[in-house]
Amino acid sequence: MTFADYMNYAAPPGMRDELLHGEIILSPSPKVPHQDLCSDGEEGPRPDVFVIDRKRWAEASQSGGYPIGSPQLIVEVRSPSNDWADFEGIMR
Repeated sequence: MTFADYMNYAAPPGMRDELLHGEIILSPSPKVPHQDLCSDGEEGPRPDVFVIDRKRWAEASQSGGYPIGSPQLIVEVRSPSNDWADFEGIMR
């Protein structure tokens, strides 16, 4: 798939998408409680990278759900196309 084709693509409800090496990769969007943890009131950012301890990850995996609570570390990558205003409110 070309990038132009991807720009016209709409992911199925409840899924998020990425274009990697010409293929669309779908993954489920976070469940409501998880999204509430990442929310800034009127915003809904998803971190690019997060770190969580193995025990909490294993518990979530065994239950078939998502980890409970905030990650120990969240990383948001700023690309050259981002304006610093894009990060206002999340960089505290």
